[in-house]
Amino acid sequence: FAPSFVRLYQALVPRLAHRVARVVTVSEFSRRQIADRTGLAPDRIDVIYNGVAAEFRPYAAEFINATRAALKLPERYLLVQATADRRKNLARTLDAWRMIAAEVPEDVHLVVAGNLARAHVFGTSDLNLVAPRLHVTGYVADEHMGPLMAGADALVFASLYEGFGLPVIEAMAAGTPVITGNNSALPEVAGGAALLVDAGSTEAIAGAMRDVLLAPGLAQSLAGRGLERARRFTWESAAQQYIQLFQTVSSNTSGR
Repeated sequence: FAPSFVRLYQALVPRLAHRVARVVTVSEFSRRQIADRTGLAPDRIDVIYNGVAAEFRPYAAEFINATRAALKLPERYLLVQATADRRKNLARTLDAWRMIAAEVPEDVHLVVAGNLARAHVFGTSDLNLVAPRLHVTGYVADEHMGPLMAGADALVFASLYEGFGLPVIEAMAAGTPVITGNNSALPEVAGGAALLVDAGSTEAIAGAMRDVLLAPGLAQSLAGRGLERARRFTWESAAQQYIQLFQTVSSNTSGR
């Protein structure tokens, strides 16, 4: 992150954490991190998982084809969601693609979706965006995100650190196999339904890409397990947990 962004958060977050009635976060991993970094007692921190928006679901071919046409994309692709945030590990993911591009079917491309220009938050980047069969879409409108995800051969989300990792369950809900890191909150969210890799290893990321593309049985298994896993994450459930928490906080406050 940019130094000014770091200083702001380092000053602000610990002070806020000790002033509020409860802290809510999105994973058990994040609960432990918050407790470790702020000194806040873990029993003052609640975990309420994120949900999956309705637009992330399996789509009929006509909708996927319309999105491909709008974004000028090929029929087959691996999808990478990334920003200029270096923890998203885009540079290493691109290196992994360069490593295997000649080994996988020629009709498979790599699509990178996301805003890569937020230097005011993440600092400047010297990212090399030259690779075989690479397409960089930039920002993708909401209307296209679901079909873009559903149309991918797999999502490659080899992030180095996530407090949750929303794209993991979004891809699963769309019926898309997921490759993700074995670090931070990602295994907790994936729940055994993704292909986990060492995100610090270019070779491991490359190997996972190769395996998913060259082993149809593996891809089908991941897609099926992912659909089942994603059903556990709903915004309705999250909303009900927040309502219950607000009622508890309100009751405790009024009783003082």
